[in-house]
Amino acid sequence: MQVIIIFFLIIIPQFANAYVGPALGLGAIALTILFVLSLFIILFSIIYYPIKFIKKKLKKNNFDEK
Repeated sequence: MQVIIIFFLIIIPQFANAYVGPALGLGAIALTILFVLSLFIILFSIIYYPIKFIKKKLKKNNFDEK
């Protein structure tokens, strides 16, 4: 029975009447934006560098054949 009560206390959202100052708010926004930007950079590097390597290898093979 206690497990069910604890489960519902965790699941039901509790409102906090807390003040988030401008420094903490701007820091949180900057951190979120930088995190998303880092994910895009990681995805770009995972996709771009193998393609760059393959293009370089193909260009080298075409140059060697001539």
